[in-house]
Amino acid sequence: MSDKPSILIIGDWFIDENWLMANCDIYHSYNVGDAHFIGLLKDATSSSQSLCGVASILRILYGPAKKACTPEMQLIRDRYHLIGAGVWNPSDNLILQCVMCPEYCESKRRTPYILSGLEQPKHNDGPCLCPHNNDQPCQYDAKIYNLADAKKAGGILHFSTNRLIRIYEGFGSDQPKLRSRYDWRLEIRPEWISLKELTKIKRENTSIKAVVIVDHGHGVIGPQVIHKLLKLFPEAEYYVRSKLASPGWFKEFVDAKKRFKLAFTDQQLVAYRKGVRVWQHGPAVVGRGALEVLSDLLGLPWYEHNKKQAPESSEPGADAAAILFDNNAVVAASREPGGEDATLVNVFEPRIKQQPIRVGRSSVFFDSLIYWDLMRPEGLQCSIRPACIWAEQNAYRWTVACTEAWMKEEPSELSGPFETAIYMMPRADQGTVDMPGPVPANYKTSWTEWNDSSKELGLVTVGGEDQIQLWRAYGVLKDYVCTGGEKRTNINRLIHNLGKYWKDRKTKYPFNCLFLAEPGWGKSYLARCLAEHFDFEFLRYSIAQMASNSDLIDAFKVIASTQNRTHKKVLVFIDEIDAKIENHTAMGLLLGPMWDGQFKLEGNLYSIAPCIWVFASTKHVDELAGEPKGRDFLSRINGPIIDLDFLTNRKAIHAETITDPDRIKVMKQDLRDCSYLRTEMVYLGVSLLNQQFGPISKIDKAVLEIFYNIMPKNGIRSLEVFVSQFSNISRGRVTRENVPDLNVASELRRHIDVLDSWPPGATYREVKVLINPPK
Repeated sequence: MSDKPSILIIGDWFIDENWLMANCDIYHSYNVGDAHFIGLLKDATSSSQSLCGVASILRILYGPAKKACTPEMQLIRDRYHLIGAGVWNPSDNLILQCVMCPEYCESKRRTPYILSGLEQPKHNDGPCLCPHNNDQPCQYDAKIYNLADAKKAGGILHFSTNRLIRIYEGFGSDQPKLRSRYDWRLEIRPEWISLKELTKIKRENTSIKAVVIVDHGHGVIGPQVIHKLLKLFPEAEYYVRSKLASPGWFKEFVDAKKRFKLAFTDQQLVAYRKGVRVWQHGPAVVGRGALEVLSDLLGLPWYEHNKKQAPESSEPGADAAAILFDNNAVVAASREPGGEDATLVNVFEPRIKQQPIRVGRSSVFFDSLIYWDLMRPEGLQCSIRPACIWAEQNAYRWTVACTEAWMKEEPSELSGPFETAIYMMPRADQGTVDMPGPVPANYKTSWTEWNDSSKELGLVTVGGEDQIQLWRAYGVLKDYVCTGGEKRTNINRLIHNLGKYWKDRKTKYPFNCLFLAEPGWGKSYLARCLAEHFDFEFLRYSIAQMASNSDLIDAFKVIASTQNRTHKKVLVFIDEIDAKIENHTAMGLLLGPMWDGQFKLEGNLYSIAPCIWVFASTKHVDELAGEPKGRDFLSRINGPIIDLDFLTNRKAIHAETITDPDRIKVMKQDLRDCSYLRTEMVYLGVSLLNQQFGPISKIDKAVLEIFYNIMPKNGIRSLEVFVSQFSNISRGRVTRENVPDLNVASELRRHIDVLDSWPPGATYREVKVLINPPK
């Protein structure tokens, strides 16, 4: 037994097959189903096999075959023993070792044109004999342990060697499109996993320096396995990639007070946990959503609506964490020991064109970070920025190479040199890697800036200078201002749910949501922004503008005909749902179309395909429920109900007995109690100034105080009227003198009221306006 330390890679294994096909239409073919495809692989030696999970990581770290291996490419296996562990069918023990061995790949091809596939190696109670090298002993020195306990399972037939088949449609130089995916795997019960095999790993490998955990959620990694690993290897460093959000086995690390050395995740899981968010604002600023995810991974405090939150108690925390996004950008951090701060990394190199073939991209990125940490003395704690830059370059170039192979109709690169993906290894071990450009503020400072930007006047102090950074008020929707609070949370949730609905090709049900706000608060504007964001067909109607029921029926006809002429999903916005047509509410007429997709015209029944219905009302939900058919209408709202204005006493505002002064008094108090919307008024004011008189570069702090202390009686519409009366703005600078005088322009009193006090004209303090994120 060598004195070299060992690296254990444990978790889910997958043998993938990736088939490139082209649509086929032959006149003498029949029984072809929905589509008929023919393979585009050029010959019978074109392999379709690739590796995933533990298999790909073990293959990458091990390095290529000896004849193709430079000294730099085998540094890991020269310095460490490599061990792979997982669960597969025991009858495939030898053949899986043959698959993992990088030698003689040219004769070990799994291809749809050859049924024999890989030849079974020989064993005979001695060393594994290689059928591709004249039955000489196998030279593969990475150890593979199968944790399948066939006795407890009642036989080997209960285990699967997991296979995954993807069918891509491509036409040579065209972009391949993933058409279908088929998974072949059997359920693994926890009691079928042999913990004795883990003890055997400990016995045969005395020094385990690192454990790499790869959890795709298929049953290999669970509380029992993790508990045993922590007991056997308490001093090891743990590198973790889980495709599950806070899996149950995290608790074993929490109970053992053991942190991860590295936690890695990708956009799919991040979006599942936090919804659709803006993760990065240019190269210098990490988004609030990304900071929230990093807080979970690192075990650091975070902030929700400016209130400090404790880190998730179910998360073990990590010394370093990284997120890889679909556009190949990266957000990462390394925690400073013993404190509540971390060094942030923002690799903002979004690729304009996403590569269609990304098999192995995340594995290459994850492995690159592990390699960096193992092979450089300073590791990730001290040099996470260059490590992430290098890892992102590796992952992106790997996907480009795979795509180019597919374009030539020779997807052999997916089967073969996974292990040469990290072809920049010498740079990781010998040189330095860095990227010019701004470095984002650290974790605590970033949270301070986000918190300052979403309270009071929204001012962020940078280098002793006050700034209002307009771009911080924009979320996922282009040019839609929403600074924070429950409103922003609900809109983020709406966008996330609409994103899932947009991806659903076979929609069975409509998506119905309801906006509540007084007139002028941008209900239709928000609906239009949603339609533009998802490229929905947008149709807008107002019940108040309909003179008869036939007008509403005509709207249904337009919706149905629009669906017939476009492949896009349709978003229908219906305003003033509480208005009446022919002295009755329209909600009863909407029940069929908005849920069953049916309406009657001249005795005939017509259909509306499932679509997105966005309804708007000025009334409180309780008021709507009291209308005829109101409860039936509300029961069909399967999306969120969102308040867009500041009113909490909506019923009081609409009471017939309330006087106008009392109504204004109630509205003022509601706005005072909703501090984040007062901040939103500041951003909306600056945004409207920029639109009408821009670009604005400087603004008097007193002007911001005015926006903070006024109540627009008719929402954003009143604010637009107020801003339009600003005068004599010069050179992009807005001062107190440019603000209209409410005493002189008395017509503005119909739109604007003062909450607390009107700032005096004597104070002057200039604030810098940043419209776009820093570059």
